[in-house]
Amino acid sequence: SMRRSLLVKTCREAVEKYISSSNKDQKSGYPIKIQYGMRYLGIEWSQSTSGKSVVTFLDSAGKVATFAARLVVGADGAHSDVRKTVCQRAYMDYRIEHLGYGYIELSIATEKNEALRRHQNLFHFWPRNDIMMWAMANRDETFSSTFVMEMSKLTALIEAGNLSTFLSKSFPDVKFTEGNGNPRVGTLMTVKCSSYNFRGDVVLIGDAAHTLVPFAGQGMNSALVDCSILYDCLLESPENWESALNKFTTIVKPNADAIADFAVSNFEELRSKTSRPLFNILKRFEAYAHSMFP
Repeated sequence: SMRRSLLVKTCREAVEKYISSSNKDQKSGYPIKIQYGMRYLGIEWSQSTSGKSVVTFLDSAGKVATFAARLVVGADGAHSDVRKTVCQRAYMDYRIEHLGYGYIELSIATEKNEALRRHQNLFHFWPRNDIMMWAMANRDETFSSTFVMEMSKLTALIEAGNLSTFLSKSFPDVKFTEGNGNPRVGTLMTVKCSSYNFRGDVVLIGDAAHTLVPFAGQGMNSALVDCSILYDCLLESPENWESALNKFTTIVKPNADAIADFAVSNFEELRSKTSRPLFNILKRFEAYAHSMFP
């Protein structure tokens, strides 16, 4: 595992390094640029399938900036504003399914948790029927931990200032660090779109196209696969981007929907079944049967 802040830093450095090297070798006259602090406002659609759309942003100084683009890639996450724009323009349907649960990221005092330190190569999991928590070791020997609970109960605990006390009572074998009392609460939800593209003008990828709950371990993997498939589709149809993006949707959507459904079912299994003795016996038998008849 890796801390979110370190992951963002690593990805940003890798992108900037790639852009720097690419611009040096750029022969097309269109250097790659990256700009931070830009808030998306909307798209003025091209009047033809071969024209350019105009994307409008608001920069950190409050000034409006516009960019003309032959293809807009919406990779702006689960609450994608680009997706909303596309759906309004293309009459495209999308569905958000909330699980009714929220999650928070916690810090564990590694030096006070000898059991965790001895088993850093394992996935640590605490199922409690209506709540659960897991922890994974980071490269710096710290642990990233996530706690899941019904949204209404979780927000009530935080607002009342009782979160730290509740965690200590629910997980007495874990020593948490100070500062877990007022964390940011995330929402567990699934997003499914009827299509991932509008003509050859815009395409959605990653969480903007198919948001998954984090119980299949495939969220980032799915986004990376999207990039690979999109690249292949554009290479196969360089003169017809609408055809390329239609093919991208056709390839990605069935698998993305299947993974989303699996992640939700796995959430129910992890939350309420893994603490049952009979369930664990059946799982051991399943593993044995698989080893005998792979």
